[in-house]
Amino acid sequence: MPAPEVTIASATGDLRRGCEALSVHKAQRAFVAPVATYLAMCDTQRIWTPLAVCVDDKVVGFAMWAHDPEEEGSLWLGAILVDRAHQRRGIGRAAMERLVERLSAEPGCREIALSYDARNAVARDLYASVGFVETGERTDEGELVARRLVTRPPGSH
Repeated sequence: MPAPEVTIASATGDLRRGCEALSVHKAQRAFVAPVATYLAMCDTQRIWTPLAVCVDDKVVGFAMWAHDPEEEGSLWLGAILVDRAHQRRGIGRAAMERLVERLSAEPGCREIALSYDARNAVARDLYASVGFVETGERTDEGELVARRLVTRPPGSH
């Protein structure tokens, strides 16, 4: 089966409402909060930017990103999820590839970081498969940190 054509867009208007309707399988709820919680973080903290993961103009997933205020050139990906009705179709991998492309294009981006619960083997394997390497760091919440350096073609900024 060919990889789905995944696009990433700002989660505003109808796309935001589509994100609010996403849900994951019961077993995954230990690893991710409801999307409404993440959207509230985006609204109140004002550092996170919400993104809709789409296939054929339908919202099938969610992610958010932020500049790391303590590490110049580091961007963080957070709350990456695919709706339970759309899992196991390659959307997560394609979404990660698009997210890396999008964040890599941000001015000054040197690396992309993310974190996850050590018990979340599916996420750990996915992130490793798209180039994220565990650093030995842990977040304040105890999650493992993985980072991916951004490589740019010669002559680009």
